[in-house]
Amino acid sequence: MSPDPRSFVLETKLCVVHFSHHAKMRDDGVFPDDLQAAIGNCADWTLSCCALTPGHTMGLPGDVGVIFEIDNPKQIVSVCSDDSGSSQTEDGSDQSFGSEPSLSALNASLDVACGRYNEWRVIGAKVSGIYVENTNSIQAKRKVTFEVSGVQVEDIVAGPVNLESVKNSFPNLSVFTFQNGCLVEI
Repeated sequence: MSPDPRSFVLETKLCVVHFSHHAKMRDDGVFPDDLQAAIGNCADWTLSCCALTPGHTMGLPGDVGVIFEIDNPKQIVSVCSDDSGSSQTEDGSDQSFGSEPSLSALNASLDVACGRYNEWRVIGAKVSGIYVENTNSIQAKRKVTFEVSGVQVEDIVAGPVNLESVKNSFPNLSVFTFQNGCLVEI
């Protein structure tokens, strides 16, 4: 990759976030366990992230996530201006429709269609905080049990969580959001 990723991130005021996805991605992937697993395995797992700019209009896949600090070109595996359909295979190789992170691909990944989100695949980046999109309305996955025709059914759905719960789930990390074009600590 030719550009210095740290410079690119700083110049574009990017915030690279791995979200607690609203959709059920795996059976045990509920908030905050899903984000704590991402934090604990960020050196080994290639994580799907969104590259957010101040004032973005993306339809994000989640409301709360882990912020990663990109400082090494090898930490960015691929980038895409849409959901790149990415996954990691059992042998550890990355499958993605994303592009290698050249300067033109990085810039193109920020041109996102209305209602969609971009995807950056990241591995080995340093955790630098927790991101909340809207502090007044936070949805995160949780297990719920409900009754269908007299049978108890368990499922994973997005439901409300409050800001205090987010902060308590990550006591050693600061929580941030965008305000007036800047990433600010809450």
